[in-house]
Amino acid sequence: SSVTTITYANELPQTETSVEETQDLIEWVTNTGGMTLAEREELDLFTSTISDADYEGAKTAIINGLQSWSEEISIAEYNIPVEEISILYNEVRFENPNLFYITGGFSYSYSPSSLIATKLYIGYDSSFTKEDVAVYEAKVADILDDMPKNMSEEDTVLWLHDYLVMHCGYDTTYSNYDPYTALVLGSTVCQGYSLAYSDLLNRCGVENAYVASDAMNHAWNLVCIDGEWYHVDNTWDDPLMGGEDLLGYVGHTNFLRSDDGIMETGHYAWDTTIECEDTKYDSYYWSNINTAI
Repeated sequence: SSVTTITYANELPQTETSVEETQDLIEWVTNTGGMTLAEREELDLFTSTISDADYEGAKTAIINGLQSWSEEISIAEYNIPVEEISILYNEVRFENPNLFYITGGFSYSYSPSSLIATKLYIGYDSSFTKEDVAVYEAKVADILDDMPKNMSEEDTVLWLHDYLVMHCGYDTTYSNYDPYTALVLGSTVCQGYSLAYSDLLNRCGVENAYVASDAMNHAWNLVCIDGEWYHVDNTWDDPLMGGEDLLGYVGHTNFLRSDDGIMETGHYAWDTTIECEDTKYDSYYWSNINTAI
């Protein structure tokens, strides 16, 4: 489970209090499955009585700051209650898989009188550089440039699924878990597959969500096509043989499955409020095709 450590600093002026909060965001994403905006509203996570709290404005400011590698991000003007800043920060991290270079550690300051968060202080993963991010962005751009233009949502999610399965293999060392390792290094675990797929879908304007099963110790994606949600498990469509990646193999058994359909392939106990009821693709023509389409 996630570990949270809170330390109160006494050296700041009395008008502002600093809190250092260290969270294992990797485990939060893997075991909780993150939180989409729709799920946030449905679960009523943000219950503040502050009527002028600007969550979307704060998220935009945080994203801009993180993309600029800012170590300090001011959010005072957005009136975010201090008890909700961790949820908001986690949501930004999850909804933007391209921010893989952020660590789990961050701190924030707030006004003790109004209990409004004023600043975020960000930690960045020292194993990544700005050059690494540039390489990642260039790789994503190349992938999207190679993708045929003017495709339907169905064809888009299929093409990206097949690309990812073709060009990535499962990391049997269990040390790679982010979209950089999936797309640039071509080796990652289920979390990396899922976050890379989510990032590509985001850039194509395809609504998607990340889903995880703690019982399975596994994660995959949900995608929305024409208003209907479906499961996509790129990892399980990219199996190993004798511990090695099957070159050229692209399965579709776990592609665009309903809840009942994905249970038939061995998935269970996932954590999401999204229901995948449409069975249109459960027995589609690609079900038994094991090459890229």
